[in-house]
Formats: sequence, C-alpha cells, structure tokens
Amino acid sequence: MWLLYGGADLTTGQYLSIPLPEGEFIIGRGSSCNLVLTKSSVSRRHVRLLRQGDSVMYHDLSSRGALLNGVVTDQAQLKPNDLITIDETTLRFVTELPSSSSTSEQPIPIKGASVSSVPTAKQDWSPFRAFIDRLRRSSDPKDILERMLLGLVELLGAERGFVLLRSTKDDKKLIPVATHKLDQSEEIIAISSTIYNKAIAQKAPVVINDTSKLVTDSLVGDEAPPSLAYIDPRVVVCGPLLSDGRTFGVIYIDKGYLTGPFEQEHLQLFDTITGLASQLLAASETRKNLLLTRDRLAAFKTLAWEKDEFILGNSEKAQELSSLIEASGPQDVSVLITGETGTGKEMVARALHRVSPRREGPFVPVNCAALARDIIEAELFGAEKGAYTGATERRIGRFELAAGGTLFLDEIGELPLELQVKLLRVLQERVLMRVGGNKTIPLDFRLISATNADLELAVNEGTFRQDLYYRINVFHIELPPLRDREGDIMALANHFLRSFAVRFGRSFKGFTKEAEELMNKHAWPGNIRELRNAIERAVVVERTSTVDIASLPFSTPGVMNGQQSSQGAPLADLPLGYEAARTEFERLFFERALERHDQNLTAVAREAGIPRTTVYRRLRKIGMLKDE
Repeated sequence: MWLLYGGADLTTGQYLSIPLPEGEFIIGRGSSCNLVLTKSSVSRRHVRLLRQGDSVMYHDLSSRGALLNGVVTDQAQLKPNDLITIDETTLRFVTELPSSSSTSEQPIPIKGASVSSVPTAKQDWSPFRAFIDRLRRSSDPKDILERMLLGLVELLGAERGFVLLRSTKDDKKLIPVATHKLDQSEEIIAISSTIYNKAIAQKAPVVINDTSKLVTDSLVGDEAPPSLAYIDPRVVVCGPLLSDGRTFGVIYIDKGYLTGPFEQEHLQLFDTITGLASQLLAASETRKNLLLTRDRLAAFKTLAWEKDEFILGNSEKAQELSSLIEASGPQDVSVLITGETGTGKEMVARALHRVSPRREGPFVPVNCAALARDIIEAELFGAEKGAYTGATERRIGRFELAAGGTLFLDEIGELPLELQVKLLRVLQERVLMRVGGNKTIPLDFRLISATNADLELAVNEGTFRQDLYYRINVFHIELPPLRDREGDIMALANHFLRSFAVRFGRSFKGFTKEAEELMNKHAWPGNIRELRNAIERAVVVERTSTVDIASLPFSTPGVMNGQQSSQGAPLADLPLGYEAARTEFERLFFERALERHDQNLTAVAREAGIPRTTVYRRLRKIGMLKDE
C-alpha cells in the first residue's frame, strides 16, 4: 500500500510513491511526522493513517480541515484511489503501484506546496545521521538534552546555547539543564527572556538575525529589556520543546552577527532535531514510568513470596502488618519498627527497602547493641586516617555506605546519649563530619530504626532523647508477638518445614496431631525465630515422614497439663496476670541461664539470642541486678 503525490493525472510518471508501513502514519507540518508538509497553513499533525494488515483507517486530526475525495471527513476506511487533500497538496491512496510511478526520494512540488523528504544522495548527511543515531541510543533525559544542544551547535555552526525546562515545583519558572559556553544562569537570563518567551507563546521557533535591532522590533515594543543593552549583536534561533501540545522547555542557540544568518535548511534541521528530542524525552519518561511500575510490581511479588518468613498467615495481625508495609514502603519517610525479640524486625526493614524507590541502592544494617562503645562512632560516621590509635587509613562509615539506599539501625535504643546527639544532627542537616575530619559530607539515605525496648519509657527516664524519638518515629510499625497471631502458627510451621526439608534433602508429609496441638499451645517467647529454629531442629532429628511431638525441642511430659516441667518450673503456680507471669518466667529463665554459664552475661545473651545490653536491662527491671 502506498501514497502517491505529483498530480491527479497518473499517466505522466511524475510521482513519488510513499510506502505505508504497518501501524501509524502521520502527515503534517511537525518535524516528527512521517510525511512533512512545510506550508505554514498545514497543522503540525494534520492527518493520521492507521494501517492494520490490508485495512487503512483515515483520521482528520486538524482544526483546519482536510478533504477525503473532496469532502470533509473525520474518519473513514480508505479505498483504492481515494484522494486526500491537505491545503494545496493532494495524495492518492493505492494498493498497487502504477507502472509509471517513480520511487525517487526527490520531493515533487505540488501546486506551490513542498513536501519534505529525506536528503538526496548528492548531499553528505553522514554527520547528521551519526548524530541522530547517538541521540536515539540515549535513554537518560539529561543526556538527550545535552546531546541535542551540542549537536545543534555543531551542525548549525552556532557558538553557544542553552536548554531550559519548566520547574516541577513552579510551572512558571524555567531552569537551565544544559549549557554550552554559558555556565552561569545569570548570563542565560541576560540573553533576554523576551526571545524564549516569544517561542513559548507561539509554540514555534523564533529567528532573530540581529539582536541589536530588537529595540525597535515589534517583538519587543517601544522599550527593550535592560538586559538587551549589554548584548553584542548576534544571530539567534530559539524554539520550544513540545509534548502533547504543551511546551515543557526551550532550546536557544546563537552566533556572532558577522558570521551571517541561519539559512532555511538550518531552521528545518533545528525543527527536526528539537522535534526528535521531544519525542525521545517523552519516550524516555514513559519508559521510566513503565520500568518503575514493573519494578514495583516485581517488588510486591517478591514481597508476597518472601513475607512468608514473618507475615505468612491469614490472621488480622498478619494482614494489618502487610498493609502497613505496602503503605509506608514507597514513602521516603523514617520508620520505627518495634516488637519483641524474634518477631522479624530486620526482615520487615528489608521488605520496606524492597518496595521503596531506593530499592536499587544499598541496604546497610547496623546492630547498635553489638558495636563496642569505643568504636561505634567511627563505625557509623567514619574516620580519617590518624584520627585515633590504629586508624592507619580512612574509614568510610555506615551513613556514607548507605548513600542512595536505606540505613537500618537495629536496637537503636542502645545508642549512647552522646551519639544520639550526633545522629539527630545528621538527620536534621543531612551532612556529617568523619571522626578527625574537618569537611562536611552530604548524605542521602532513608532511615529505618528498630528496637525491642520501650522508647517512650526511655525518654521519660532520660536515657533516650525526646527530639530524636520524634525524628525517627515518623511512621510506626509494631510487630505482634507470635502468641497473639492466632491461626498463623501452623501456617508458618508448614512453611519452615517445606523450606528446611528442601535444604536438608528430606521429605515430610506434615506434623502429627499431637505436635500441632503442642505448637498451638506453646507460648513462643522467642517468637518466629524460636519457631524457625524449632522446626529446623525437628527436620534434623525426625526419622519418619511426619514430625512428631518428640522431635520438638520444648516437648516435655506434663507441659500441656500445667504440671512440673523437666526444668522443675511449676507452671501451675505462675501468676494469672500476663505481666506478672512474664516477669516470673523471665526470673526463672535467667536464674537457670546464669547458673549454667557461671553468671556470664555474654554467654547468657548468646544462648538466648538477644543483645547483652538487653539481658542487662531485663535483669535490672526484674530486680536481679542492683544498680551500682
């Protein structure tokens, strides 16, 4: 299928045949059209043809009108030999080429109108083609603009130029995004906003062959802007960058007056390149949005799979937690995660990172309770060479390592007060100074904190700064203990059973009824971590295809009946109130743990899977450790 132009008589052989490819074919004045008609009376997008197989639909896109077989028609399916008339240009639609038709790329004038086509073979357009190829290969918006500007300067023999884009915060403000031999925004403004404002207003290029004449030119009026008085005479071309009919920026190039004016072919080239750049920018933004959508969907799919480790289940608590992660994850705000040991605080932090815009950046976890007091400042803030004894080289801190990503401060309640002050300053100013350094370093990270301590109580006791607490607690996620997630225990247990069975090359049908009953009644003081470890042990020790009660580490005679446990703890004698029972349980737990490890707090903490500082704090709270 083709379009022929050259006259109504098909016997002269003076025709140019234009093949109609599959898909969209646009005819108009705009440089991005498939067929460009250069007359000013033609709309930028005048007629749209849509080919789908053997069918071609005609659409009139202009307000100025087009004719189909001499009649104004908004939409129709084309038939062989239909005539399309745009202003003074007539095109014939054919399904087979006449034997006399020409396939030359040379444009044929029609009734005074001219049709733009590709360059002839006599012209050396290799630099132009190379430039277009480089431009098309770019996907970064800033790179596209910089390449476009440099290409126009080189191809049109200009000396300098700039690109301005509308501010996303203030639609009336234009911001320099690319410059050539114009490094200061003040100098760009001094060139005169009059010119580029005119290009914006008329949505078409403005050509000034002598800027010194702007004082009396109708473009300016009776009074020239003060800036023009200080400008040497120059030749200027300035055009808008358009997307869907809206001007989102301008491009300006100029040269010395003595070099001569820009020729017509220069202006056509300017329009072609700016039009292509506008399309590439729009495509780049579309691609960016599509990739962002794809990545977010992928992230949520990943979350839906990996959240089994801590959210699996249909309980109200599990669903609420999932909703909180999906709501706060994409927002670049500080999050405080609280909950008992073993509830999965770090896993939730990683999930928040995966669904955030910073997912491509690093996730840097720091356990504040595990860092020695004398090195924690250097670990977090970094240190210069020679800052302290043993500092033989520069040390990059965790804040810097988290640039562009997420910093996770676990057990933030264990930070010493003097470091809390420094952390607050970093969060407020988003800069830091390494230990032993004298230079401020800008920071870009998202903070997620976690603790199993009661920070509000710590604030009241003066061990945690109130202003820091409010800074880190913009969004709060409290993880429920496993004992409060009725119905989720077996869902998690079966998940862990499948995972460990694969890891150890085993095959299991599930749990016995007795094992399920025991797990549902167990208090799970270690929460999900305890459950995970229990199932891992069961997979290792169980010899049958079904996990029985005997393979569970907490299976002891009489436990389910409230009788004496194997450790000698009279469960039936525990207080009825939850907090009192918890305190008594902790007292019994730590008594036996301290006895086993000869009062070594570090060993107790290692066995319990909690920080030493937490052991210290809990012993003080239940009265087993006296203040000095």
